[in-house]
Amino acid sequence: MKHEGYNVLAGNPVYKYGYNGKELQTESGMHEYGARFYMSDIGRWGVVDPLGEKGHNFSHYNYAINNPVRFIDPDGKDVKDWYENKLTKNIEWHDGSAERKGEINLTQKAEGKSIAVIEKDSSGNITNTNMLNSDGSITRNGETVTNGYSVKTVTGRTITSRQPWEAVLNADGGEPGQGGNPGFRFPDYYTANISVAIPNPLTGSFVGWNGTLTVDRNFTIYASPFGGSLGKSSGLFSGSLTANWINQLKTPTGSQLNTFLSGNGFSIGGGNIVGGGLSYSPGNGTATTLGFYTPQFGGSYNWTPDELIFNK
Repeated sequence: MKHEGYNVLAGNPVYKYGYNGKELQTESGMHEYGARFYMSDIGRWGVVDPLGEKGHNFSHYNYAINNPVRFIDPDGKDVKDWYENKLTKNIEWHDGSAERKGEINLTQKAEGKSIAVIEKDSSGNITNTNMLNSDGSITRNGETVTNGYSVKTVTGRTITSRQPWEAVLNADGGEPGQGGNPGFRFPDYYTANISVAIPNPLTGSFVGWNGTLTVDRNFTIYASPFGGSLGKSSGLFSGSLTANWINQLKTPTGSQLNTFLSGNGFSIGGGNIVGGGLSYSPGNGTATTLGFYTPQFGGSYNWTPDELIFNK
């Protein structure tokens, strides 16, 4: 619903992000979901899926082949995620909808059913049950395996969960300004970091002050002079300049970026000239970091108050 005349943010009457954080197109009254437009007032999609004709057993307006609990469907194309190597029988998760040479699409083969890899011993007794989940994680005997970690079956097969960098290599890339490239997503934000260390002669590590300056894809600026760091570096001063991608299938909206980058955050990583790492925003997920580093390795904590967020 448009809700015009009320329910707008104070001081920002042109704010158009409403239902599910999606931008409202005032001309049509629909919310933009990237590949689709959603009519939130009647709970219906306003356009057919790009490959709707391939799912003739379902509605051409289908989302996640009418099974959103089991599937993720960011672009309205084929629902594809878990793949099995025909030769090694190893299983991996991959984002996107590309056909992969020498691999079988297990999700498509399952036709909406849950995917389980059952392990048995020589007597035929079940020893392990590996559930392949729609978010790229693995549930093995009730325990969740994620972030690129693998499990090995009794027959030697390897099952690998979704890698954090899938957001970079196999992202949707189809958002406005992305050039329509389905295999790459430009960074969600850029960060400059500097640490001033206090050496600890007992452990050879450094504990000190850490500050960051971040600019997201919408040119919102986040300043965080309140932080601390722990690790090893080649000198009292260390720094980095990185590009960062939030680990999710779809390009994050402005509100998602603001939620991820404000408040408390933790990072771990390092390198020598080039390097990488992982950032964690409590309750909001993780981000993959790649860039340039002075020789260093360690972790840091930073807090970004609302007062130091500009051009929101």
